[in-house]
Amino acid sequence: MHNLLLRSKAQRSGNDFALVTQNSFGYGDIIRLVAYAKHLSEVTSKKVKAKYIVTQKDLNKASNITKILRHYIPEFKYSIEVASLEKYKNGYTNVFRYENAKIVGENIGYPKLTPIQATDKRNFICVWHPFDNPIKANTDKMPIEKKEFFDFFDNLGIHVEYITYNTDIDLIFDRIRTAKLCVGYEGLGQQIAYHFNKPLITLSRLPYVSMNTGGPNSTITDDLKIVKRKINDRF
Repeated sequence: MHNLLLRSKAQRSGNDFALVTQNSFGYGDIIRLVAYAKHLSEVTSKKVKAKYIVTQKDLNKASNITKILRHYIPEFKYSIEVASLEKYKNGYTNVFRYENAKIVGENIGYPKLTPIQATDKRNFICVWHPFDNPIKANTDKMPIEKKEFFDFFDNLGIHVEYITYNTDIDLIFDRIRTAKLCVGYEGLGQQIAYHFNKPLITLSRLPYVSMNTGGPNSTITDDLKIVKRKINDRF
């Protein structure tokens, strides 16, 4: 078996292999698992699929997996299994672990899936934030405080469309797909923007993580002066 499969902790799945993750309902995690599995299949000439393990108590959240992945051309294999987290014990993929972000980028790269809808460019900024999340994002993933964040974007003089995890998934894809520029914290829309080839500014203090989610060309910063300068370059 190829060394990349071993280092990614790919699991045997019948005659094939699978990258397995548990209770990962973040949109980027859902997309990246399939993107990595597809890419590893191509570079190793092995059949690799993505497998999502969902516990019974979180079964209602599993619908997000299919709602998100239906926005991509179905050129990959994935499955959803309802099971206890103990079933795979130490067998879950390690490609999402923060401490592995640099080596994952260097060895697997930044693979993309192909969206079903074509990208477009209209005269607005799509912005996502974590302030509606039930659990507060840590300052590495969101280094700007709520008041400073909204004061900045509400006073830009440019049309802004906000999205959060409370926004309908289809609307999220449409707003990112049609935006002229995307700006967001380390979460929610990073992978979607990357796959639509959108200019992206990532508010983050996790450079290697944010390269993996938003692509190597995303501007990664915690400085709103840099954000303003980048926005001025586009508008």
